[in-house]
Amino acid sequence: MGCGIRNGAIAGAVASAVPWIGVVVTRGTCLDCAEGLGAATLLTLVFIGAGAGIGAMANAAKADGNLLYRAPGASGTVTIGPILTATRVGGAAAIRW
Repeated sequence: MGCGIRNGAIAGAVASAVPWIGVVVTRGTCLDCAEGLGAATLLTLVFIGAGAGIGAMANAAKADGNLLYRAPGASGTVTIGPILTATRVGGAAAIRW
């Protein structure tokens, strides 16, 4: 599996958190939450597949075929945190590399 395909699938998996957050937020307020759970599961698979597809296209678009790797000692960070106010609930995420 190419590096772009793997990275795209990972990005799709991260993006699939959005529908799951919707399911969690509406879990106690919706009348028919079973459909939301199934839709979030389906969207997770769609997002992962779309990310892998975009990664495959990025691999195909590279003219020289060179792979770029992270420098030794470098690290990436993912930060996720809640946003809570008196009237709203949300979340924030940051990815740094």
